[in-house]
Amino acid sequence: MSWSDRSYADEGPLFRSGGGPGPTVWLVGINVVVSIVLWLVGGGAGGDGAYDAVLALGFRTDIGVDALWQLWRPFSYQFIHGDVRHLLFNMLMLWFTGRMLEEVFGPRRLVALFLGFGAVGALGQVVHQLIAAGPLPPVIGASGSIMGLVVLLGFTFPRRRIIFIVVEMSCAVFAALLVGIDLLALVAYRGEGGTAHSVHLAGAFAGFAFARLWPRLEGRVEDLKRQREHRKQQAAADSQAKDEAEMDRILEKINTEGMAGLSERERSFLKKQSERLRRR
Repeated sequence: MSWSDRSYADEGPLFRSGGGPGPTVWLVGINVVVSIVLWLVGGGAGGDGAYDAVLALGFRTDIGVDALWQLWRPFSYQFIHGDVRHLLFNMLMLWFTGRMLEEVFGPRRLVALFLGFGAVGALGQVVHQLIAAGPLPPVIGASGSIMGLVVLLGFTFPRRRIIFIVVEMSCAVFAALLVGIDLLALVAYRGEGGTAHSVHLAGAFAGFAFARLWPRLEGRVEDLKRQREHRKQQAAADSQAKDEAEMDRILEKINTEGMAGLSERERSFLKKQSERLRRR
């Protein structure tokens, strides 16, 4: 795969302004490390140990109600890959989409979106299992998560031009192309062939839903932040007003009765206020 964008070739920092690696770097690094460790410990990508890891950590719909209690599976399967080609393609896709989107949505939200899209992708496998004639194999890989990011990228930068393989297109067309390929493949192969197209499409749907809902959600989130900040400022102002009133009362008491007339609580309060004024 070759993917470049002339307008953002130098955008999307490898490291955040604080000096630490960005969320895309962390997600790619974790995926690579987890996959390589499982291959090494499991006797290679096709080894028995690696397959045992797939059974333990992959998303499975063939174990019935037991899957309802194994809450790690909708997330852990996103960090396991079957072979080098699978890992390399997904990480290239994650690298380019993540670096562009993290500048818009921020590091924490990007990680949450990655995990959330992948979890919704797992639900796509559940739906597929319900309508399939037989049991489906375990699902592994970050493709569902990445398809959600690709669709979100198409909505966030619809006109930005990229080059996929040798064809230049907009991000919106690129997202529509990948979704269309998955739709055709799902219809043609009906879940066979080793690729979980239902997971891809469910992740893409999650990206679409978030892209459509986010403008409304963002306004609501900002309103909640402003309200929380206002309550915090109001509480600080009320506390300061209360302290000032208490200080006036104590100073009046000192003026009439002297320091000897203060209680232990009043002396402690006076000392704390004095220390606070010195720090300022």
